[in-house]
Formats: sequence, structure tokens, C-alpha cells
Amino acid sequence: MENAVLDLVREGLGESGDSVAAAWMLIDRRNDFLIPARAAHGTLQAEALDRWAEAFDLLDLELLMFRAVMSEHEETMVNSGEDDVGMGALALNRLFWAGYVTANEVLTLFRAGFSAGALGRWRALHEITTRAELISQAGMFMDDIGERYLEHENLRGRAELRLLRTWLKTGGGEQVITRDLTRSFAQLDNELVDRYGNIFRGEYGWAHELLLNSSAEYEQRFQRAERLRGPTFADLERHVREDYDDPRWWELLYSEASAAVHGSPRAVSTYDSGVRPHRGPDLEAMTISPVGAATARRLASLAWGCTVPTGSEPDETDKTEALMQMLEAGSVLCGVAERAFREAVEDESVDEES
Repeated sequence: MENAVLDLVREGLGESGDSVAAAWMLIDRRNDFLIPARAAHGTLQAEALDRWAEAFDLLDLELLMFRAVMSEHEETMVNSGEDDVGMGALALNRLFWAGYVTANEVLTLFRAGFSAGALGRWRALHEITTRAELISQAGMFMDDIGERYLEHENLRGRAELRLLRTWLKTGGGEQVITRDLTRSFAQLDNELVDRYGNIFRGEYGWAHELLLNSSAEYEQRFQRAERLRGPTFADLERHVREDYDDPRWWELLYSEASAAVHGSPRAVSTYDSGVRPHRGPDLEAMTISPVGAATARRLASLAWGCTVPTGSEPDETDKTEALMQMLEAGSVLCGVAERAFREAVEDESVDEES
């Protein structure tokens, strides 16, 4: 395929070396190359469905189940009256929907054969879920940490708007963001810093106070001047993962996902005989299986954390009982999906041995 493309470009260049003519010749005959390439990718997608269909379907069902649960929970929350909705619940609601969309992206990339991309988006899901777990586990401080999180998101949003204004100004674009508006941004930011301290500006500055008062390890690191810019993601993760089955496993998967997010070649290429890199999507089972299972697990953790915060005392109503039953049904789907991802690899190993 690559040779045919280059041959056509060389033909277009001809003796004159007209690159514009060469490019347009390729555009005019694009179907000669795009249709076979898409057909090849379609074949790979069909292979993905053959091998992983049950696991993908179960993850999809889990997504639908938890979406329905959160939609009903959200409706109940809104109908209770805006004054009764705490900042913690609002923060968790936003985090759930961000995680739901991200989990859908993981599944879509898997179905297309882009396992490294799915791993990268899994990292986003893991980070979203970890934030939600930290807020959900805050008990009586949940509204305070929820408010800090939302205020921090607003602070970051204002920083992006200032960047937009600078870009528009540099490019001579229309100044839709006025100087007075940016001054009001600065005033709002300064008020937050006055309230929470300069450390609030850090990446996870919103979590500093909670960790300082509830994590002996973080307090020690801060006292040793190792956290003067506030918590890291690892600090959040250590605080919430005490009940994980195997915290080391999550550390390993997160490290591998970080390589995909930051564009490390080892995350997107494999090598045949150590020489020729494998390009494009693939169906590497050892990537799809653990990440698929981990996606199912993190989605379940996100749904539980965002609807039933730890330490909360939900009203003993029929709706509460029904919500718990639906969450438990979603957890069953999670367990079956995890098993399906694992068994797909085991079945493949048996086939190879046969």
C-alpha cells in the first residue's frame, strides 16, 4: 500500500517536480487507497468482535446499567430541591458523567483495535474515579472538599480563558474576553487563594487540607517540605486505595497507561525480531484483557462512590433500597465482565496450545 502511494506521487511529480499536482492526483484517486485500507481495518474490527464480543457486550451493559442508575439518582437529587443538594453531591455528579463518557471511549477504542489508546483513556477514567473516591470517602467533610474541587475547576477554567484571550490578541482576533473580565478573573482567583492558601493553585490543591488532616503519610511529606506545591495524584491514590485487592497491580497499570498518554513509542509499537515496528491497531490480548477488566472495575467503583458516599446515612426509603439493589446488579455485571475479559485470554492460550 505504501509503495503504491509513493508510485502515484512520483508520477504526479513527473519531471517538473510539481508537488501540488502530485498531491491533487493522490486526492483524486484516494478511493484506490482508502477503500482497501478501511476494508483491512474492518477485518481487524471483525476479528476483535469475534474474540472479545462477549466481554465488550458485558462492559457495554454495565455502562448502560450505571447510566440508568445515575440518571435516576440525579432525578431524585434534583427533585429534592436545589437548596438540599450539597456541593459534594454536585461534584460527584459531574465526575460520574465525565467517567461515563471516558469509559465509553475506552470501549470504542478497543472495538477499533486501538488498545494503546484505550489504555491511555483508561488512565483518565482511573484519575476521575480516584477523585470521586476521595470526595466520597470524606464523610462529614464531603461538602467542603466538593466545594474546593468545583472552585478549583473554575480556577482552571479561568486560566484557560486567559490563555484564549492572549492567543486571540496575538493573532489579531476579536477580543471577546475583555480586560475588565480578566481583572474579575484575577479577583476571584485571589479570593480563593486568600481563603485556601497559595497551595490551592497546585494541580490537586483542592485536596491538600483533607489529606493534611486525614493522611499521616501526606502530613509527614508536607512537613518535610516535599509537598510545598500540594498533593500529587499518587497521594490521592494512596489515600483511597486501602481496600484495593492488589494496590501494586493498579500502580503497574497506571504506569503503563502513563506511557501511552505521554506518547512513549513503547506504548504504541511492538517489534518483530527486534527490527521492524508494528504499526497501527492490533488485538494484543495482554493489553485488552487487563485494561478491559480494570475498566469494568473502575466504572463500578465510580458508580458506587458517586451515589452512595462512604459514611453517609441515606434515608431508609423504598427509593434508597431500590438504588442499592440496582447498584448491586451493576456490580454483578462488573464481575461477569471482568471474568469474560480474563477468559478470552485463557481461551486463546488453549487454542494456541491445541
